Order: sequence, then C-alpha cells, then structure tokens
Amino acid sequence: MRPKMLLLLLFVTQLLAAQSNTHKIQSEALGYTIGYTVVLPDGYDVSKTYPAIYLTDGPMVEKRSTFLTRAKAYQRDNKRPFVSVFVSHEQPGTGKTRRNYELLANPKYLKFLTQELVKTVERTYAVSASPNDRFLNGLSFGGLNALYIGLEDKGQTFGNIAALSPAIHPKKYLKDAYKNGEKLPIRFFVSSGDHDDNEVMTRKIRDVLKSRGYEMGYNEVPYAHTLKNWNANWLPMLEFFFGK
Repeated sequence: MRPKMLLLLLFVTQLLAAQSNTHKIQSEALGYTIGYTVVLPDGYDVSKTYPAIYLTDGPMVEKRSTFLTRAKAYQRDNKRPFVSVFVSHEQPGTGKTRRNYELLANPKYLKFLTQELVKTVERTYAVSASPNDRFLNGLSFGGLNALYIGLEDKGQTFGNIAALSPAIHPKKYLKDAYKNGEKLPIRFFVSSGDHDDNEVMTRKIRDVLKSRGYEMGYNEVPYAHTLKNWNANWLPMLEFFFGK
C-alpha cells in the first residue's frame, strides 16, 4: 500500500475512533462499576451543546441493532446532531448481566442514571443540561425502566422518554400511576409490535398517556418482540423527538 494511502487510512481510523469513547463509572448508588460508550456526532464541536440520548441495553443496541446507522443518516439528512450514550448491564470481565436487577424499577439504578451518569457525561462532553435535551430510551424491560424513571423522577432529569415494547407486566402499577398521578413535563414515544409483544398492555399505556394530554408519539409494526421490531422504530422515534 502506498504511503499516502496508509496516512489516509490512519487519519480515517483515528477520526472514527474519536467519535466513539468507552468509559467506566464507579456507581456509589449501585456499589459496582458500570461501562458505557459515548458516540459523538459528525462535526462534534466542544464550543456547542448537544442533546443527549441515553440507551439502556447499550452493547446490544450499539452493536447488534441498526440504531447507529439510522441515527447517523438521520443526523446527516436533518442537520440535527446529538450525542448517544450506550449504557451496559454487563458485569465487567465476567460476561454476566445485571440487566433484570437494574431495569425492574430499581431505585438504586434510578439514582445512578439521574445523579451519577448524567452528571458525569455532562462534565465530560458538550451536552445540554436541560431536561428538554435529555432523552431516555429503553426496550422491553428497558421500556419498563424508562417509564418508571419518568414517573419517579417527574421529568426533572429526562424530559423525553422512549419506551419500545415496554414489558411492564412485573410492574403493572405503572399504568395506573400515570393515569391517576400528576401530569409530568415529559414527552413520550411508545412503540409495539402487533403480535407476541405484550401489545395489549402497551396499547393501554398509549391510551392512558393520550387521555392525560401528554405529547406522545406511537408506532406499531408487524413484528413480534424482536430486533426487527425495534429496528423499525428507531427512525419514527427520532422523527418524533427531533422532527422530520
């Protein structure tokens, strides 16, 4: 390979590497270390501030889903850059997961996200500290977690909640809590497959949020509780939150 080509390849590799940074944070709330990856938009400029979307099930969403491809294309086509934060549930060095413990309406995980991770990211990167510019995304039990955090945190940290195929059957009280509780300063995006995806309960959540007058997007796709389902909902979610 020619020297100029080698230099170009090295430059591109370094540029791409700079867009994705992996970190670990020692959580006082949970009592252990959690990994997360921050992906920066093209043209990231520290003199500006960007919205930030936090995604639980981080490694799966980052590496196995089409989120990054969709997000990159969306940001390019719509000139609306944002920072993506992929939060891992894996126990470092063991291959084991803490997913169910963390996502099933855990107040310690709530404290970790809202008081530790968000503040750490905002000290490190040029992201906005406004709840209107913070987005929390979760799928399946992550959707349950997102709805739980929205309810308990009352929109003080995350002004935008995305619950994809929220598996709230272990915590069915969430539906009635949104129905009967105070209306919160949150925008919601909810999605479901049309079969084998707990769609009956998800539609009830949609109806509750709609009846309370929340600004809400809803999308239903012809898939079950699978990656195809969630991949089909990334773009509608982005378009709802950031505009077409």
